[in-house]
Amino acid sequence: MARNLRSAKSRRGHREGAAAPSDEYVRENERLRKRLADLTEASDSRSQAEQALRQSEQRYRAIVDSTTELICRNLPDGTLTFVNEAYCRCFGETAEQLIGKKLLPLIPDEDLPGVQAHLASLSPDNPVATHEHRIVLPNGQTRWQQWTNRAIFDEAGRVVEIQGAGRDITERKRAEEALRESEERFRNVYDTAPLAFVLWDRQCRITGWNDQAQKIFGWSRAEALGRSFFDFLVPESARPHIQGVVEQLLRGQLVRNVVNENLTKNGRTLLCEWNNSVLYDRDGEVIGAISLGLDITERKSLQAQLLQAQKMEAIGRLAGGVAHDFNNLLTPILGYAELLGQGELSAPAREDLQQIARAARRGADLARQLLAFGRKQTMELHVVGLNEVVAGCEKMLRRLIKENIEIDIRAGEALGSVQADPAQIEQVIVNLMINAGDAMPDGGAVTIETANVDLDAEYARTHPDAHAGPHVMLAVTDTGCGMDAETLKLIFEPFFSTKDKHISTGLGLATVHGIVNQHGGSIEVHSRPGEGASFRIFLPRMEAQPEGLGVEEPAAGNLRGSETILVVEDEPVLRRLTCRILAGYGYDILEAADPEKAVRTARDCDGPIQLLLTDVVMPVMNGQQLYATLHPDRPDMKALYMSGYSDDVVDGHGGIEGGIHFIQKPFSMDALAEKVRKALDG
Repeated sequence: MARNLRSAKSRRGHREGAAAPSDEYVRENERLRKRLADLTEASDSRSQAEQALRQSEQRYRAIVDSTTELICRNLPDGTLTFVNEAYCRCFGETAEQLIGKKLLPLIPDEDLPGVQAHLASLSPDNPVATHEHRIVLPNGQTRWQQWTNRAIFDEAGRVVEIQGAGRDITERKRAEEALRESEERFRNVYDTAPLAFVLWDRQCRITGWNDQAQKIFGWSRAEALGRSFFDFLVPESARPHIQGVVEQLLRGQLVRNVVNENLTKNGRTLLCEWNNSVLYDRDGEVIGAISLGLDITERKSLQAQLLQAQKMEAIGRLAGGVAHDFNNLLTPILGYAELLGQGELSAPAREDLQQIARAARRGADLARQLLAFGRKQTMELHVVGLNEVVAGCEKMLRRLIKENIEIDIRAGEALGSVQADPAQIEQVIVNLMINAGDAMPDGGAVTIETANVDLDAEYARTHPDAHAGPHVMLAVTDTGCGMDAETLKLIFEPFFSTKDKHISTGLGLATVHGIVNQHGGSIEVHSRPGEGASFRIFLPRMEAQPEGLGVEEPAAGNLRGSETILVVEDEPVLRRLTCRILAGYGYDILEAADPEKAVRTARDCDGPIQLLLTDVVMPVMNGQQLYATLHPDRPDMKALYMSGYSDDVVDGHGGIEGGIHFIQKPFSMDALAEKVRKALDG
């Protein structure tokens, strides 16, 4: 084209001054100029396109490099062909170092199958997909990433390149994991806590019901959800109170420590304590509440039993103290009445004396009952079989019970032994039989049953007087009028009676309770109005063989003696009476008003002193301490202790310590003489 231009100029130069060019020449020249213009325009357009492409690539690179997302392209085998700045920062390498590397080695082995399955799922019908997986950075740190990948396909539908955009979601994953752990902890608490979790809405419909709620109330989650708790959980009597609580909660007020009755599926009524929290929606509106309930029925029962036991213990201490002083007063009354009865008296005087003695004996019986109730009764413990004790008093029981009452004795086989005072156990049986007879004025039946039983820890936990382990049971069951719940709460209290006050002192069952407890046992009662009553006594079982229960009574002719007895008693009236009684049986008597005088009297006595007869509780030193003081100088001297009751001469269960002779006040003349003779001859 350049040569043509030069030729045109040359021809034009040669023809200057010549004639005008021909039309053909002009047309040719125009064609050439036009072609030159087209070529110039095409060149300019190409330059503009290239410039626009460069600018577009620059803008793309700027956008890709400025984003916080990780951008990359890779071949189907995972080889990187492009990465942005964020990708480079994430992996701590330059683009030149990363391009050509493969992605898959950066992915943990346990996540690799999921990533491969994700990539394999890309197809022309599903060109874009999102996947989350972990990736191990060059520094060894593991991070979670979320990738959205787009596949590029060739004409045959094969993947030729994958474009990916990823972002770090490690913090989100950690938050989700923390949330899952929190939810799991809540679920564990929700399902394993000893509390009933009950969630409910503004209409009191239950929206949450945990396993403990099902355990306490009996309804399954499926049975409870969607129902108003007023329909099945709240008794009629508690509805006004609960309605007030609901209204407070729906106003956004916290209501804690609410105690009310609730119903179970099987119809039982429980006492529950509820703590409630208000539930809100995102806008702060109250949508319901969550109530945490605890069954306190057993706890309240145990608290009541504990308070009752503490009250009975306090009354027992008082009763024992009163009985001790009472016995000290009754002993001289009975003693002097006996002494007067030995003399010459007119008929009216003798009748008056007999009334005095009768009243004193009734007082003594009352004192013994008080001591038994207060667990201060002195017991002579033996290893015995309850079957033998029951058989020994059967005839007496049949005389006590009216003829229209049948007695059925069911003796347990291979019955274990118990350590007990047979006379006290007989007293228990007699009192229960009298109580049963009074409950059946029109006749009925009484069953006396014995059996070996084992009380478990759960039973001991719910019965404060009981102890877990092997026991022997003595049960007395009648078919009488029975008792209501309020009466059952009071039957063991002293002086409580449903009978006429002129007929009963109200100490029969109180005495039973005291004797059983003093033997280390427990007693439970089952009764309902019109259904009779059953008293079950549990005494600790022993493996030892029972002892013989025969007691040799000294003959009346053997009660006299000539030995020397040192009588120590701080009550003057009782001391003089005791000395007078023993002198009447032929004994030589030394007397002392207190232990110090007793020590001096013994020291001043030149002859032997065969017996020390001493009160237990005295000033300065007690009876046992006095005997210990005198014994080194008089090793052959025996001891006989007397008291209204005393913890000093008994073991922890009220039994007399081995080798100790003891007489309980008040005592008769013959009883004292028998004990003295037994101590001297023992």
